[in-house]
Amino acid sequence: MYFTARTEPDGIGSRDLQEILAHLSTRLAPLPNGNWSAALQANRAVASRRFHGILYVRLKIFCIFLKYASSRPGGIRDEHKSRWLLLQIAPTTFLKSDPFEMLSQNLYDVPDNYLFANILMEKNTITTLLNGQELFCVLDEAQVPTKLASECFRSGNEPYEARPILRELMMAWKGSFPGLIISGTGISMDKIGAVFSSAIAKEGGEPLTFTDLGVFDSGEGQREYMEQYLPSKFLDSDSGTALASRAAYWLHGR
Repeated sequence: MYFTARTEPDGIGSRDLQEILAHLSTRLAPLPNGNWSAALQANRAVASRRFHGILYVRLKIFCIFLKYASSRPGGIRDEHKSRWLLLQIAPTTFLKSDPFEMLSQNLYDVPDNYLFANILMEKNTITTLLNGQELFCVLDEAQVPTKLASECFRSGNEPYEARPILRELMMAWKGSFPGLIISGTGISMDKIGAVFSSAIAKEGGEPLTFTDLGVFDSGEGQREYMEQYLPSKFLDSDSGTALASRAAYWLHGR
């Protein structure tokens, strides 16, 4: 699963999470200075329902995708992984619309327990279709929710410490994806550390931090990447060789 909290400026990904975050910024209530327990629980209930909604839609569509792929000659193949990723990265390009965003906005009034039960059901079906293969979930542009709605939430183990909405997202999704991958740029490691310690305190263990940028630092690496999208016959031609050479020079480190 691939989610992004921000699609601009490159238009990568569905707008489902981005729109949910925008909706929550107007729906959540800042906690009062006095007794804020009831307001906190109300905010958490709204956030949980919205985050479960977009996760359910994504899993439901993925399940339909896998069922169709499994019905075709040869069944589910490795190429379906890239197709599913492309559908998530550019839904409007391939589908002329964004079904992830559209359907998630129709679930605002669906009870949270119903959504969570169906999330588990869809995930079990997906696990069966994939023969037990582990499913990962990536949250990109995570720096965005680290800066939102901190006046509306508190830490789970430090009740008087404010927490951004990223914590609520992690709490909603970790039951289905305990290995949630958080990615972003310009993220405050102090904020991320506080969110992690609050969200996973009950389970124990520590999150793993990676700072590998995955850049292309050699022409061979660029060539291997290009081979995923361009036929070798073209890359071996004069034009393809020239393209690979220019990519190695101009896109070094990208």
